[in-house]
Amino acid sequence: MYSELAYLIVGLPVLAFVLCLFFGWNLPRGGGFITVLATLGAFIISLGIFQEIYPGEIVHQSMHWFGEFNVGILIDPLSLVMLLMVSLVVTLIHIYGNGYMNGDPGAARYFAEAALFSAAMLGLVYADNLLQLFIFWELVGLCSYLLIGFWYRKPSAAAAAKKAFLTTRVGDVMFLAAIIILYNNLVNLNITLNPGEYLLQFPVIYAHIGQIPPDQLTLIALGLLGGAVGKSGQFPLHVWLPDAMEGPTTVSAMIHAATMVTAGVFLVARMFPLFYAAPHGLTAVAAVGAFTALFAATMGLTAFDIKRVLAFSTVSQLGFMMAGLGVGAAVGALAVGVSMFHLIGHSFFKALLFLCAGSVIHAVNTNDLREMGGVGRYMKWTMYTMLIGSLSLAGFPFFTGFYSKDEIIMIAYEYGVAINFLPYIFLILAATLTAIYTFRMWFSVFTGKERSNYGKHESPG
Repeated sequence: MYSELAYLIVGLPVLAFVLCLFFGWNLPRGGGFITVLATLGAFIISLGIFQEIYPGEIVHQSMHWFGEFNVGILIDPLSLVMLLMVSLVVTLIHIYGNGYMNGDPGAARYFAEAALFSAAMLGLVYADNLLQLFIFWELVGLCSYLLIGFWYRKPSAAAAAKKAFLTTRVGDVMFLAAIIILYNNLVNLNITLNPGEYLLQFPVIYAHIGQIPPDQLTLIALGLLGGAVGKSGQFPLHVWLPDAMEGPTTVSAMIHAATMVTAGVFLVARMFPLFYAAPHGLTAVAAVGAFTALFAATMGLTAFDIKRVLAFSTVSQLGFMMAGLGVGAAVGALAVGVSMFHLIGHSFFKALLFLCAGSVIHAVNTNDLREMGGVGRYMKWTMYTMLIGSLSLAGFPFFTGFYSKDEIIMIAYEYGVAINFLPYIFLILAATLTAIYTFRMWFSVFTGKERSNYGKHESPG
């Protein structure tokens, strides 16, 4: 039953986008409740599909589009866990957004864009072919541009939006080049497609990887990695991510936790068989991920803007996820499960941290850690919820981050024994620095003396 409604997972947020765009101006709070109901509906359908197909079945629906291409839905364990996470986390963020954006003259535009952003990410996750995934990938990029530059009259916000759009374009060109090379190689194999099968469908790609020349596989893998590096803010295309803070805090929470940045990790996970088959494909992923994890952690140590600390933290944790996939060269497909575990856990505790930061900024009217201090006396709820997120991010025992990060470090050690210890060393150092910058931020905000005259109030329920 629920499987037949799978198209509504994207359809409901698209409907919310249209309703908020055209009618939101005349509705209370910009029609934010429509966006909440749409993403909640997507979550309920995803949950229903989970109950129907877990543990062994998949949902695969497809219809012809043009030529050798199709439009399709593929819900397997990898996409299902992402559907559940994205739909639930964005629902919670939209609920928070109804309070956070209350009174903003552009609230209707915000909720329309947020609904489209949610739809684009959900569509990306359950696409059954690489071309369709790329179309939704570009839509995610467009929505991030619109939301980062939401307060477009601020020059810094307009500049940050352009920077994000143009930087991610660099990766997207590489991604598109990889799709073209892969398509050419599949065409040259003269594959006999069965009814219902199309070129660039993931099952078709997986079935014929072994027939593609190794040098071509490496080119395709590096192109796909380029796309993932741009979207997931990995070195050297990480420069847009800290500037993405110019949008409302709810946008930061969506981009940095549930939606845009996890798309790059998801792409590498989805195409893992190709990376595994390509000579040096996973080696490049491990190198980029491990270096980014350490590099961004050092930047988190020196940032004074509370949202920038969390932004650099996101870059670092995405590095952990990429490294977790890359060390799959030693441990095989187990790496996908380990990396996705960290992705799911991180989505929740990073969204929590950003929303707590928004609560603090709302009360203090500054992002600067040097102007805070002693906030915990007046914001007990925010202090303790942010402590929970911070403990998880730092990898404190019995919190999600501890288990997921530990698994990545363990398989990095196995990779070290088999191939190279450098990713393992980098990840250990990055994990240590994570605990330092996280609690530097927490203590700076909530403890000590008041360093400026700010509003002494907790955020509303």
